[in-house]
Parts: sequence; C-alpha cells; structure tokens
Amino acid sequence: MKISLPPWPPSISITSLLLLLTTPILALSPRQNGCTNPTIRREWSSVSQAQRDSYTNAVMCMTRKPSKIRLSTSRFDDFTWVHRQMFGDIHINGPDILAQFLPWHRYFAHIYEQELQACGYRGSMLYWDWGQSASDPLNAAIFSDPAGLGGNGVSSPACQYIPGNRVARQCVVSGPFAQLRPAYYQGSTVPHSLHRCFNCGSPTMFNASWTQAVVFNVLLQSTYNRFSTELYIGPHLSIHDAIGGDFPTTTSPNEPLFWPHHVQVDRVWWIWQNLDPANRMFQYEGKTVIGNSPPTRAVLADVMHVLGLASDAPVSQVMNTEGGFLCYRYDGL
Repeated sequence: MKISLPPWPPSISITSLLLLLTTPILALSPRQNGCTNPTIRREWSSVSQAQRDSYTNAVMCMTRKPSKIRLSTSRFDDFTWVHRQMFGDIHINGPDILAQFLPWHRYFAHIYEQELQACGYRGSMLYWDWGQSASDPLNAAIFSDPAGLGGNGVSSPACQYIPGNRVARQCVVSGPFAQLRPAYYQGSTVPHSLHRCFNCGSPTMFNASWTQAVVFNVLLQSTYNRFSTELYIGPHLSIHDAIGGDFPTTTSPNEPLFWPHHVQVDRVWWIWQNLDPANRMFQYEGKTVIGNSPPTRAVLADVMHVLGLASDAPVSQVMNTEGGFLCYRYDGL
C-alpha cells in the first residue's frame, strides 16, 4: 500500500498533512530486531522547559569531558573534528550530493544522543521544525532565551573572535551557550566564542527556502537521489547560511543548533521513507567516495566511518529507525 500526498493547498501545513498520514504511517512502518518500544523524538518547542534545560546542560557537560578520540580538546569538540575530517565523504563531490549524507548524519545524531544521555539527559533528540518558524524567523521560539538555544550574535568586547577569517564578528553573549568556546574553526585549532549572524546573508534568513511548502515539495520527490538532493540544497543549506557564523562551515557542529536542525533533516527523510516504506525504507542510491576515487555507485553495504566516536557501521543498519541498532520514531505532529 502506498500513501499518496494531496496537491499542496496554501491552507494546509505539514503538521495538518501529518495528522492525515499518521495512522497509515504507524501501521506500515516495519519494526525489526526487538525494537518494541521506540523512543519518540519531539519538536523543541513542544517539550517542557525542564527537558530543554536538561538538554542544554548536557551539551555543556560534554565540553567538560575529555576527548574520546585522543584529541587534546573536549568530547563536545570530538563531533566537530570528526565532521570536519569526514566532510568531503558525506556531503558533496563536485556536482553530486553524496549518498551517505542522510544515513551518516542519522548515525552521527544517534551517537550524539548517547553522549547527551551519558551527561544526564533523559530525553530523546529534539528537532526544530523550520516551517513553523519561516514566517517570522528572527523570532523563532528556538532562538529565545532562556526557553531556546539563544539568539543572534552581537559585536561585544566579551567576544573571543576568530582572527584572520571571514566569519562575521558577532558572538553569542547570552543564553545557555554564552560561555561555549568551540576549539576548532575550519582547518585550525582556535578556541573562540560561538559566532552567529542571522541576517548577514539575507535580511529574512533565506526563509523562502524552508517554508512548509518547500518541505512538501521535497517530500514529493520519487527517488532517494532526487529527494536527498532537494533536501540538501534547499532547506538544509539555507538554514546553515541563515544562522551564519560557525554554521555554514565544515566545523558546523560547533553550533548547538546543528543537532535540532539535522534531526529535522532526518525527520523529513523518515516521513519520506514512511510514505512508501515497501519501496523507500531501504532505497539508497547515488555516489560514494569513501574508499573510491573517482566516486562509485553507493550500496547499502557501504561503511559509515566515524573515526572512533563509535564503531563504524554499514549504511544498511540505519535505514530503518526501528531496526538495526536504532529504535526511535518521530511524533510527526
């Protein structure tokens, strides 16, 4: 059975659409390998302030833990370093969006969730549903203080700037990450304040590229390759550029918004998969560069490398969020 999407009417949001789709999605999503009680990933603004505080406290806890991969920096910085090292294998190669973009980041977020939980966080990963914020992006709930992850950067004597680079000289001076000092920027080790510049590239934060209608159009793509490409070059990249500062870089996990953003990317993929699970749950195609030059055809046996953060794993293990070693789903509402 395949679920069909209706034509997009301006009066229907992705939330309303999912209300129509939730029952068949739940009925069709296959579970494997003992995943009988999947955790539920929820939207940032829908959970309690206590849970949001627990989440941000766990992020800062990671900055006080030693590296797991024998770096001289923190557990928090491990994720930035690995992302930087793997960037060319998991994003783009010339004109091609590489096949591992979606599964690798799904696995990456799973590992991060485990580290948050080791720091006392008892919830699941949270996502930021961009479409809810697109009409008034500068006032999005996730940017509020203290309910969110803090707001725009400012020019301030309190800023520890990055010398000799093009990043906007604006840093976060309030909220849960005012004291965050990421260790890396692009290819350099340079501790600095968290940088943000919401309207440096666009006065409206490129919001036309991450509306509900844009997400709906992404979901209409019929093949994995087209779907991942539209998602990557549309909402995914636009949000990185919209936040600015540390975010549109190879060291983007410096920015705590990286995780609610990429969990939303994963959620959109999860929705797309579950609209036609018989054909899409393990649909995986495109090009890979891991171990291959020039790029070759991607297959489910391709290995996702995480450089010591956890064990490397084949793509096949993360295609189903309720199979392999994963056991979660999204609220979808």
